[in-house]
Amino acid sequence: MSAEDAETKLACNSLILDEKTILVAEELPDLANALAKAGQEVITTPFDVVYLWGGAFRCWHHPLVRDSRMD
Repeated sequence: MSAEDAETKLACNSLILDEKTILVAEELPDLANALAKAGQEVITTPFDVVYLWGGAFRCWHHPLVRDSRMD
């Protein structure tokens, strides 16, 4: 992953789905390949239009499940 990808595409801002699965923008093939080589299941999707507004996956999603218990 390049510094440019980190800055312009917020490359570290991916969506972790579980302990072994991560959603990565398809515009970041170096990152996707590195994560796959590290043993992660990588799902890629087109995501380039979101960068125009200065956001990435973390800005784009909300929790799918919330634990309503208070510890």
